[in-house]
Amino acid sequence: MTPASEKLEQICTHISIFHNLRVLEVKHMVKNVQFVRFKNSEVLFTQGSQKRQLFVLVSGKIVVELKNSFNEICELATFSKPLESFGEAAYLTHSNHSTTLRATEDATTVISFEIDENLDANVYCKAYAQLYKNLAISLAYRLRESNSHCFDERVKKREIGRASCRE
Repeated sequence: MTPASEKLEQICTHISIFHNLRVLEVKHMVKNVQFVRFKNSEVLFTQGSQKRQLFVLVSGKIVVELKNSFNEICELATFSKPLESFGEAAYLTHSNHSTTLRATEDATTVISFEIDENLDANVYCKAYAQLYKNLAISLAYRLRESNSHCFDERVKKREIGRASCRE
C-alpha cells in the first residue's frame, strides 16, 4: 500500500463522497491513489481534458474557470474546504472536463484516485450504489449553490428585477 493510499484510508470517513461506506470498502474500491502538490497558478486539469479520476482537496485553494464562447475566462467557483471533492461530473458521465481547475495558493494539495469498477458486483453492489448516490448528492449540492450564486449576481447587476421575486 502506498503512503497516499494509507492517508486516504485514514481520512475517508471524513470525505462526503465516501459517506456510509466502510473503510475496507473504500480501500478495495479506490486505485491509483496519488498525492499531488500544486504551485500557485498551476493547472490541475483543463477544460476539455479527459481524466477518469476523482479528486479531494487536502489543503490550499482551487479556482474553477470556464472559457466561454467569447474566449473569455470566467471564474465560476472556488474550492477551499479541506476534504471537498471534485471531478464528479466528468467521472459519472464519462465525458471531458467542462472547466479548468487552477491552484490559487502555493502547496495546494489534492488526492487523486480512480474507482476500480471491476470488483465482484455481488460483493460490492451496495458499496457502488452508495458511492454513486454520494457523487450525485455532491453534484446536486454544487448545482444548488451555483444556481443561488448566479441568481444573486444577476439581481446585483439588475438583469433580473426584484419585482420578479416573491416573498
